[in-house]
Amino acid sequence: MRKDKPFKKSQALLELLLAIFIFAIVAASLTKAIGSILFANQNLREVSDASLLLAETQEQIKVISDQDWHSLYNLTKGPCADSSCHYHIVKNGNQWQVQSGEETVNLGGQTYTRYFVVYNVQRDGSGNIVESGGNDDPLTQKVVVFVKKGNFLKTNTKYISRCHYDVFPQRDWSGGSAGDVVVSGSTNKFATSSNINYSSSGVIMLSQ
Repeated sequence: MRKDKPFKKSQALLELLLAIFIFAIVAASLTKAIGSILFANQNLREVSDASLLLAETQEQIKVISDQDWHSLYNLTKGPCADSSCHYHIVKNGNQWQVQSGEETVNLGGQTYTRYFVVYNVQRDGSGNIVESGGNDDPLTQKVVVFVKKGNFLKTNTKYISRCHYDVFPQRDWSGGSAGDVVVSGSTNKFATSSNINYSSSGVIMLSQ
C-alpha cells in the first residue's frame, strides 16, 4: 500500500492540472462570448440612438423648408472637403433655425456628433433624379444627415421638395435678363428674352 501512494499523488496532480487546463479553455471561451455580447449590445445601442437623432433632424429640416424654402435652398451645397457645408439645427424661441457647423449631442450618457449637408438635385428629360448630366431642379434638395461617435457613423438621406409657394405680381421688367434664378419677392428682372423691348417700366413691347 505504501508503494501506491506516490502513484496516487501523481495521478491526483495530473487530474488537477487537467481540470485547470479545461477551466482555462472554458473561461477563455466565456470571456470571448461575453465580450462579443457586450460589443453587440453597444453597437445596437449606438444604432438605436443614431436612428433617433437622424429622424429628429430630418423632421426639423422638413418643418424649416415648409416655412421658408430659401433657408434651405440658399445654404452652401455639398460636397465639401472641409466642414464649410456642414449645418445643424438650433431652436430660437419657438422656431427651428439652421446654423453652420456641427453639434454635439448627449443621449443616455453617450456623446454623438451630428450635422447635415444639402445637395442640389438634377433630373433627366423624364423627370427622374440623376447624379449628373441632368437639369437642376430648384424645387428639390437632397439632405444627408450624419451622426457619428468615434469610428461609428450612420447616415440618413431624404429628398425634400418645395410644397409651398409665394405668389406676387410683377408689372416691371425693366431690370433686364437675369437668367434662371430663384426669387423670394417682387423683382423687375426676367430669365431671358428675344426681340422684346422692356426699357419702359410696366410695359413690354415687341421690338420694331
